[in-house]
Amino acid sequence: MATLYWRGGAPAVAQVDTLTPSNVEAGDVFTATINGKSVSYTAVGTSPSVADVVAGLVSAWNASTIPEFMEITATDSTTHVTLTADTAGKPFTVTAAATDGGGTDDQDLTQATTTANSGPYCWDTVANWWTGSAVASAIPVTGDTVIFENNNVSCLYGLAQSAVTLVALHFRASYTGYVGLPRTANSGASNQYHEYRATYLAISATSVIIGDGPGSGSGRIKLNTGLAQTEVLVKDTGTTAETNVPAVLWKGVHSSNAIKVDRGTAGIGFFSEDGATVGSVTVGEASLTTDSEAEVTLGLLVTATLVYNLGGTVTVPVDCSITQYAGTCYVTDDAAITALTLYGGTCYYDSDGTCTAAHITGTIDFRRDARAKTFTSVTLYNGYAWLDPSGRVTVTNGWDFSRCGPQDGTFQIGDHQTLTASAI
Repeated sequence: MATLYWRGGAPAVAQVDTLTPSNVEAGDVFTATINGKSVSYTAVGTSPSVADVVAGLVSAWNASTIPEFMEITATDSTTHVTLTADTAGKPFTVTAAATDGGGTDDQDLTQATTTANSGPYCWDTVANWWTGSAVASAIPVTGDTVIFENNNVSCLYGLAQSAVTLVALHFRASYTGYVGLPRTANSGASNQYHEYRATYLAISATSVIIGDGPGSGSGRIKLNTGLAQTEVLVKDTGTTAETNVPAVLWKGVHSSNAIKVDRGTAGIGFFSEDGATVGSVTVGEASLTTDSEAEVTLGLLVTATLVYNLGGTVTVPVDCSITQYAGTCYVTDDAAITALTLYGGTCYYDSDGTCTAAHITGTIDFRRDARAKTFTSVTLYNGYAWLDPSGRVTVTNGWDFSRCGPQDGTFQIGDHQTLTASAI
């Protein structure tokens, strides 16, 4: 199949929709809705006409201070309302409805798109794609390889591509545009609203590579790989485009998904409404000696099996197993950890979830969270640090010291404890 390159830059075409009322009677209500917000007009008079409804809807629309409506201009076309996007290349979605006012219940308001949106930031605009020698004849299809490199043109619209499964999807570090939309849309400084357009590029891919090669990288890549099993490698990211939001946001639902983040910032099922399923998450590069510049956050609705920290920073609010060689891990909320193995680095256990089995050579710190917690089995190794000076942790089976003793690490367990020595 083909290898296609994102070029962007296609001519911008403004979307045009029409709203056509019919069978108008007094009291009938005609309503247009965007993003759950509406404007409406109620037909009045003894014998209201279609033209009356059109004029009333146009007046109500253009007088609205709702940000979503302010992005579109309504025009009176006598038999219908014409809606034209103020920004060519930026799509909108409007729905129409009519309700009976007490006469014959056959009134209607029909919506139709007469000119489809297209433009320089649209995945679904053919002219944005390049074969390497010419403009592509079609947008990417199943079996293709897609590469974003050497430009800064964002890909923001036409992102619903879930029927497509790519062989590979590459966002090289030389690509500095954005992929996907923020959750909050801006229609002027005081006109923000929760974005109703698709904010993630929804497309399946067997392999995803982000941030390889020279360049400063993208500050926003939002990707939903859906049902397909995907291997995602994040070599690096750009500086995040949004405060407190990672540069790369990924979600998918295959149980064998594998995500590795060498450097940069990434979120897995990051937002509270997102979910994701992942078999393994690997954070940092495999030096095992120094902390890396990788920061990964798992969301509250993520289903994860294994988290490996090779030296980055990872936040884990969900049930899983964790193996850490270096770096920092934050176990938060009520995450229950099946197996926690700390060869090095620090784990801040800020959860009240139970840890079934812990093997500690690094540092585990309970001082940040005041809730009681339970560890079933704990094995400590030479050089360990167990920091629980307030005695918040109940260790069901006691602490096992493997080839070491309490003097071979930092052992803080609080006051008024009874320890009974026995061989292991």
